[in-house]
Amino acid sequence: MITSINEFYFTDHYISDSDNRFKNRIKNAKLLNTNLEDTGKAEKRLKRALYYHALGSLDKMDMKQSPIGIVFGNIYFKEKGKVKPAEIEVENGRTGNVYVAVVIDSMVVTIIIVPVSASNKDIANKLTEHDDIEVKALYDITGNKLELKGNKRKPIIIDLDMSQNEFEDIYHYPILKNNKIDARTGLNEIELEEIKNQKEKPKETERLLTIIPDEYKNDVPQEKEFVIYSGMTILVPYPGGPKEKTIRELIIDETGDKRKYELEFEKTFKKMPLEIGTTFIITPKIENEQYRKLIDAFDLEMGDDISFQGAIKKFNFYKKGKGGSDRPKLGIIIKPTKYF
Repeated sequence: MITSINEFYFTDHYISDSDNRFKNRIKNAKLLNTNLEDTGKAEKRLKRALYYHALGSLDKMDMKQSPIGIVFGNIYFKEKGKVKPAEIEVENGRTGNVYVAVVIDSMVVTIIIVPVSASNKDIANKLTEHDDIEVKALYDITGNKLELKGNKRKPIIIDLDMSQNEFEDIYHYPILKNNKIDARTGLNEIELEEIKNQKEKPKETERLLTIIPDEYKNDVPQEKEFVIYSGMTILVPYPGGPKEKTIRELIIDETGDKRKYELEFEKTFKKMPLEIGTTFIITPKIENEQYRKLIDAFDLEMGDDISFQGAIKKFNFYKKGKGGSDRPKLGIIIKPTKYF
């Protein structure tokens, strides 16, 4: 059932007919890189990232202009701190690095691959040649409009140095809101089973914020840094209780005397300013001995995360490239007054 004329839906040509583009250009894509130490890991992570964007990200998008192109951005691998462009081959020997989805009247009709050297104007011209349409605008995968002059676009960096759990936190299997997902999409049985389990997973028992008792205040981490970055899911304070939100972008304003920080979350463009003294929730990693003590003190189950809420005391900003990171990160220290 269509709930909004502006939601993106996938056409049969894109997702399910005998010549579907998702199968040909995403599922069956080949990685040509010979300059990586672990090509097996690289190919698996490439496919997972492509599934996430070519299904999940497109499903969430909402735009009125038509026809438009959605540019996934130059794809890179990061291995042992070094960044290398991906080399991808699709059907009929076509090669490239940048995927572009074509959207007409809120329908994703096809997806093409172009070389990393292509400018944004080249991409717009390519789409015109491909479908004999005049593309009105190009956007990146987060919904930001791209300038046709030059080739500036947000890259996709597939981090081979991350642990598997960290990578899966960013590129989880897509559960689609607007489009049906079944075997025709090209997902294998294990992936489909995981999606089914995610859909059927009962909601966690609600844990209310509780004031930290005086006798345990010394046991709570007072100077524990919690580092956040784009793509990470965090807990955000709301009047009705904390909600999980995925950070679309960590915004850093360096125009004044001091840096200012804001968070922009997926599914909303409303920004959350971060300032000293404002309330924030952290879920820090805690040493085993301290963790066991807090579990017993707060009557929680082993394996539960312990989150703390309080006013922000301090920021530690880490520029892109610090410690080999592919994105800027922000360390936050709070004065914890409540837990859950």
